[in-house]
This record gives sequence, structure tokens and C-alpha cells, in this order.
Amino acid sequence: MAAIPAGRFLMGGAEPEARPNEKPCHAVAVNSFYLGKFPVTQAQWSAVMGSLPKLPADFRGREFPVVNVWLEKALEFCARLARLTGENFRLPNEAEWEYA
Repeated sequence: MAAIPAGRFLMGGAEPEARPNEKPCHAVAVNSFYLGKFPVTQAQWSAVMGSLPKLPADFRGREFPVVNVWLEKALEFCARLARLTGENFRLPNEAEWEYA
């Protein structure tokens, strides 16, 4: 996990090609938080969830990132990992993700 310090930034797109839902740019403040440095691997996912989602045959490997995960399953992964470790895990919100 990487410690992300609190801070402020301009969120959104100012470029002419920015999508309408990225406008207008606006100032956002975020509190400090931790974010995983690396994608969750298939081995990690399997250890927490007990099985893997459907994966392309040519994209299987313990150290490969897990793919084809729906939001609900990602939330379930965080909840199960929290129960297993006694630590708090969650997905970053949109502002945290863009800031990081």
C-alpha cells in the first residue's frame, strides 16, 4: 500500500476533447488515504474469494492481475479482505483515484 497525502487538485477535463461529464474543472480536496501499489493478482483474489472470475485462456497465471471483475465482486473482495485481516479495505472514490 502507498500512503497518499491529503491535498487539493483540479478535477475534470479542460481540453477541448474532454467529455461533457468531465466538465467543468473544479477544485477538490482529498484526505490522506492508502492505495494499493499493484493490481490484485489472481492468486490474491483466489485466496480471498475462493475462486476466480471467468478468465481468457491466454490470461491465466498466479501473478497476473485479476480481470473481468464486476463492481459488486470488487466490493465483496474488499469486505472479505477486511474480515480476514481486521483492517479496513475499500475502493477509492473517483476523486481519490484521479488524485493518486
